[in-house]
Amino acid sequence: DPPIIVVLSALHGITNNLIDAGETAALGETRYRRLVQEIKERHLEVLEKLVPENQELHHEVKSHLGDVEELCYGVFWVKELSLRTRDLIISYGERISSRIISEYFKVSGISAKWLDARDCILTNDSFSNAQVEFEKTYVQISQKIKEIKAKVIVVPGFVGSTQEGVTTTLG
Repeated sequence: DPPIIVVLSALHGITNNLIDAGETAALGETRYRRLVQEIKERHLEVLEKLVPENQELHHEVKSHLGDVEELCYGVFWVKELSLRTRDLIISYGERISSRIISEYFKVSGISAKWLDARDCILTNDSFSNAQVEFEKTYVQISQKIKEIKAKVIVVPGFVGSTQEGVTTTLG
């Protein structure tokens, strides 16, 4: 049987919070720090409820949340939020939520594997409105699915990457 593919969005409200954090930082407002802290707290709360014992995942999620904080800090200092940087910041919502749910499936006894959509969804470089390059993407997806032996494949939605591996969000 072919695997079931579960495509996940960010936690409710997180995409908007990530956008707000980036835009607030670009305005030079320190309020972005509070927004980033709320994003961190929300993810860590869900992580603690669903996968409390997996310290490796806790470390990974905290690292990703640290990346969000550092990206917003850089935006704050240069007072500029390019579409490319915005895409990278936003992508963390889907990437983190899908990692948590993938691990939750595993601890619940479901054979699951996380697949980073950026490794198989190839797009152009129209940041914040990227278009999928369907022929190349189909080849990548087919290849990746053959490599995975799990019954469920969990994938972050809304994200892809350019040929050069730069994170994009789909339009």
